[in-house]
Order: sequence, then structure tokens, then C-alpha cells
Amino acid sequence: MFFKQKIPENHIAEFYNHLAIMIRSGIVISKALDILKDQQYTQHMCSIVKEIYINVMSGNQLSDSLAKYPEYFSESEICSIRASEFSDSLTDVLFKCSSLRTENIKLKRKFQTGVLFPLVIFSFAFIIFLIASVFVCNNLFPFIISTGGEIPFISNLIFSLCNFISNPLSVIVTIFSIFIFAYLFSIWKKQNKHHWDWFLWHSPIFGKFIKYKNYTRLCEIMGLMYKSGENILNSLETASASAGNYTMLTIGCSIKDSVIVGNSLADASDKYFPKVMTGFIRMGEESGKLEDCFDITADFYRRESENVISEYEKMIEPFVTSFMGIIVGVFASGLLTPIYNLVSSF
Repeated sequence: MFFKQKIPENHIAEFYNHLAIMIRSGIVISKALDILKDQQYTQHMCSIVKEIYINVMSGNQLSDSLAKYPEYFSESEICSIRASEFSDSLTDVLFKCSSLRTENIKLKRKFQTGVLFPLVIFSFAFIIFLIASVFVCNNLFPFIISTGGEIPFISNLIFSLCNFISNPLSVIVTIFSIFIFAYLFSIWKKQNKHHWDWFLWHSPIFGKFIKYKNYTRLCEIMGLMYKSGENILNSLETASASAGNYTMLTIGCSIKDSVIVGNSLADASDKYFPKVMTGFIRMGEESGKLEDCFDITADFYRRESENVISEYEKMIEPFVTSFMGIIVGVFASGLLTPIYNLVSSF
């Protein structure tokens, strides 16, 4: 199979939630999975749940059964479920997994909505430019040239661009080149992930969002694993690795080394995280409610991430409007100037 079948994240969140509800109501895990495998998920999701049910019925733990599908169930979720299986916190952990999945879906959709606006505007602009190139420019400019009219530099540039766009071979070569570049870039990014992640982390445009998103993810997983009974070192190691950013992983390893030699988590984090975040952690350590403080910190940075996206949306709208105004002005000037020169010559 060339392409892995995807499962919508909301279906996985629903799976965790439904499983937690059934277990809390007194239904054993195997029976709950037997019921869930016939739920209205996607066909692939139903087959995965069925295989998990078969594995559990064969004597495997739920966490071990989920671990066979790492592309759908994250390492942090599996570790948290494994740690909570022999305690009374399994349902709480499952509810927490569902809640975190749902919150991440909301944040992802908000980000996609912010990116969608400029993409739609530029797509419509390209379509209009393509139509104008085929039906207007390629007929207008040859006519003006044949009458001996003067073609300004901007008009010549637009005419050349229109000829390029209206030539199918040029378009095919351009699209093929873009795909080749994207493929080579993906290979480079995979081989140099630490450089790329460092660039995103320190980027003046996306850096703040990347940091807040990673802080949110770190605190979410730390709170989830701490709730399941994992110790702080294992929680920190898994959380920093699950954040998905090499810079975050490096920071997590440095904090872990500092905690091992005897420093508190807050003191070890003070060098790498904002004062607000370390303040929440210190408050949790002093009060003995570190898990609650992780949840509060995750909620705080989740809201901050949403605020950053809102700021980007406000910045993008005038930028896109101004950019499109300039493009339309240049295009109109390139079309109207030779027409005006031609009319003036009579």
C-alpha cells in the first residue's frame, strides 16, 4: 500500500471518550471494545478497533494493543494508558486523551482557517489572470503591435508572462519543477530536521506560535502522564519527544539532566521557558498539585496560541488586500497604457 489510510482525529477522540464512559459504567474493556467495533466510525477505524479487540481478547493489555498502531495512537497516550491500567485512573486518563485530542483539533482548524483566506484570494486572482491572459492579452497586444503602437516596458512584461501562462508546455514544466523542488526540500528537511526546527523556533513570523504550541503540547502530555502515575523524569522525556520539535526535545533533555542532579523542575526550566510557565510549575511543586498546574499552563498557552493566530489573521488581511491592489494596479496600467498611446496617435 503506497498511502497509509488516515483516521480522522475526531474519531480517535470519540473512541477514547466512548471507551472511558463504558468502563466507568462498569463494562469490562473487552466488552466495550466489542461494542465499539461496530460504531459509526470510518471503515478503517472499525477494522482497527476490531483488531484491538482481538488482541485484548488474546490476553494483551489495552496499551500493548494500541501500541501496534503508533501512526494513530501517540506514544504519550500509550504510556499514560499503560501506567494507569493497574490503577483506578484509567477512565480519567482516557477522558483526558479524548479532551486533548479535541482541543488540538480546534486549534488546528483555527490555524487552517487563518491560512485559508490568503490561499483563496490568490487562487481567484490566478484564475482571473489566466482568463485575462488567454482571452484578452494574447489578442490585444498582437493587435497593438500590428498597428505600430508603442508597448511600454510593463506591458511587454505582462505580455511575456501571458504568453508563458497560455503555453501548456511552459505550465507543465513549471508544475513539474515545483514538484521536484518540493520533493528535494522534503528530503532536505527530513535529513536536517534539527536545523529546520531551530529556524521555525526562532522565526520572527511563526516563532511565537511554534513556541506556544510546543509549550501547550508539553504541558498537556506532562499533565496526562502525571495523572496516570508516571514519575516526572519519564513524563518529561516522553512529553519533550512527543512535542514534535527537535529544539523542544533538546530543551527537555537538558531539563531532565538538571532534575537528575537534584534541581527542582521549576529551577531547571527557568533557563528555557517563560517566567509565567516556570511560575505555574513552581506553584505546583510547592502546593503538591503539579498535575493541575500543568493543565492550567496548557490552557493558558492554548489560548495564547489562538490569540497569536488571530493576530496573524489581522496582519494578513491588509497585507493581502494591499498586495492584490498593487497587482491589479500594475496589470491595469499595463493594459490601459498601450491602448491610451494607440488612441492618442490618431
